[in-house]
Amino acid sequence: MKFRKFIMIFFFILFVGLLNVREGYSAVVSSRISGKDPLLESIAVSNLGWYSSQNVILVLKEDYEDTLTAPLLSQSLKAPILYTDRDNLNEDALKEIIRLDAKNVYVVGKNIPDSIVSKIKGMGINCNAVSGSDKYEISAAIASLSPYEKSTRVIISSGNSPIDTLSACIVGAKKEMPVLLVEKDNIPAQVKGFIDSRKIKEAYVMGGEDVISNSVSSQFESCERIYGEDAYQRNTVFLKMFEKDFDFAKLYIASGSDLLYSMPGVGLAVNENAPLIFVESNFAKSSRGFVETKLSNINEVVILGDDKLISDSVLGQFEETNSRDGQISDRTYEDFEKYIRDNYYIESNDKTKMKIDKVSVGQKNNDGNSIYIYLDMNRSNYDSLFRLSDSKENSRKCVEAWMKSITEAAKAYYADKTVNCELWCVDTFDSYPEDIAGEDIEFNPETRKWDAMQKEASFMITEDGQFTVEWAD
Repeated sequence: MKFRKFIMIFFFILFVGLLNVREGYSAVVSSRISGKDPLLESIAVSNLGWYSSQNVILVLKEDYEDTLTAPLLSQSLKAPILYTDRDNLNEDALKEIIRLDAKNVYVVGKNIPDSIVSKIKGMGINCNAVSGSDKYEISAAIASLSPYEKSTRVIISSGNSPIDTLSACIVGAKKEMPVLLVEKDNIPAQVKGFIDSRKIKEAYVMGGEDVISNSVSSQFESCERIYGEDAYQRNTVFLKMFEKDFDFAKLYIASGSDLLYSMPGVGLAVNENAPLIFVESNFAKSSRGFVETKLSNINEVVILGDDKLISDSVLGQFEETNSRDGQISDRTYEDFEKYIRDNYYIESNDKTKMKIDKVSVGQKNNDGNSIYIYLDMNRSNYDSLFRLSDSKENSRKCVEAWMKSITEAAKAYYADKTVNCELWCVDTFDSYPEDIAGEDIEFNPETRKWDAMQKEASFMITEDGQFTVEWAD
């Protein structure tokens, strides 16, 4: 993952912690993408997954249950899924479209309002309506836009089983197979038209006859059913069928009880070709058993949604069962972030103390031997610190003393880790800062302001115990 994404993580991901799993397995980084509402969740996912994007998928929030095959578009267009309200183009979604520098917006839903289409076109952005009278027609419309011309097989899912539909998208995107919705005893006309036009003869069918009857499955020359006690079990059964196509280095976990929160994250997972497992508040027995078989592969777990949707106890699946003498192996990144905030200050020559409130601790590039610490300081505070001391050189000595104390604390906190740190300053603007150059500029949906960030220094303690600093001059 590119460095820029780790800076964006500061704003959108609450680090839950580093959890070392059973002896013999690799370290697992666990994180959570959490927005205060579904719209902000979609923006958080977009910020994490996309530096920019030519294409954006805009889903009418009220119609989301009718648009659950949208992750197929997300994969084929390499585009994030954003929500908007039906009655107007949401301001936060609009700002995210601008940040992404999108050239094309695909609006998905029923009876798409002309006002939304007109506003997008008025900004000089191409607008494409992906619509239908119901969920079945919309699934056919999305399948028609998915460039899977060579596919000879489709995945059939019940229009009344949304978890099955999103599970089908995870595999369908990986194997380039369209996902179509059907009724229990009938293939709707628009869906049937797509199947006939593509001369599709083979299908995977999500569920047994109690979900989709033989009157539907018998219309294909070849049919393979995905069985399971419920949609949660079918989710893992289908993944297991294609487990060789996923490396399981990264695993996404999404809520099956509120798919409005989960769908944008499914779009991110399919773009990263990563498997995704649906849970309720906690793991279902079948899901837990499947995950246990993959513990040796998993380096990173990403939870979609807050702890009200998915309990922190889900992370217990990855906890270490044995600790090591003399090392603090069960402390999380979040614990250490708080430890730094509460105990370490920059002290100037006149003994003025400055506290750093924003600290993010994590791993980079799945390097199990390194801890990375990102420190955000308000630009005005940073400049004030240099003015407090009698020279910039002396001010830097004060900052470096603080840096060294933090890295030494981290070495003690994570005794077997190399510590790499970076100091960033941030300016906050009410509107997009057009005149700022040479900085990373991100929209922060939590504060609804723009943050311009610039790296000031990189610092670390080397293997031989020497403290080094490289300033950004």
